[in-house]
Formats: sequence, C-alpha cells, structure tokens
Amino acid sequence: MYPDSDATHHITYGSNNLTTKTIYNGNEFVKLGNGTSINISHIGSDVYKYSYKNAKMVLNNLLDVASILKNLISVYKCA
Repeated sequence: MYPDSDATHHITYGSNNLTTKTIYNGNEFVKLGNGTSINISHIGSDVYKYSYKNAKMVLNNLLDVASILKNLISVYKCA
C-alpha cells in the first residue's frame, strides 16, 4: 500500500485484495492524474496490517480498479 495525498478514495488493483466486496453498478470512475478515466469493478473493505506494533487499519469503501498498478491509501480518508 502506498499513501497518496491526492487520492480521494482507497484503491486496490484486484478484487482478491478485498475481504468483503460487491460488484460496483454505479456510473462513476477513477480519474488519474494524466486525465485517463478507468472503471471501478468492485467496492469493499479490507484490513491493512503493518509491522509497527502489529497495528491494523480497516479500509472501508475500497475501490477495485483492475488496471491500477499499485494499491493506494487516501491520506485524506485517514485524516
């Protein structure tokens, strides 16, 4: 997972990264910095575990965007 201060949502690149998921039937999309728009296939949640003191962070409303290359954590959503 990579923190992203410009991301408005948490984003993952595969529905297998979601603990819970539903197919996304909305008409919204993810717009990248270069202006490209990509579709959202699922929305769900997951628990991100990191080594510092065995901490965990629940990520809700996590968007599955198959063509993204890295998992992004929205700094805005964590604030």
